[in-house]
Amino acid sequence: MSLRSNVRDLKANKQPIYVLEAELFDISQQNKLNKDARNRKKRLEQVIIAKKYAAMKIQEKIEKELEKEKNVHE
Repeated sequence: MSLRSNVRDLKANKQPIYVLEAELFDISQQNKLNKDARNRKKRLEQVIIAKKYAAMKIQEKIEKELEKEKNVHE
């Protein structure tokens, strides 16, 4: 990956997921996409998937810890 690509990904990762999804929706509504828009759409899809996966894993860890706490206090 190039340095510019890394910078773009870092910028995207710092934004809330709802902002990224809104941008992806706007791009998806366009009839014809130029190369830049297609690349942006692909990148947004990848970042959104990664963010959702990370949130799911964090939620699983939280639930696991809460279950441990519940079992300790019983």
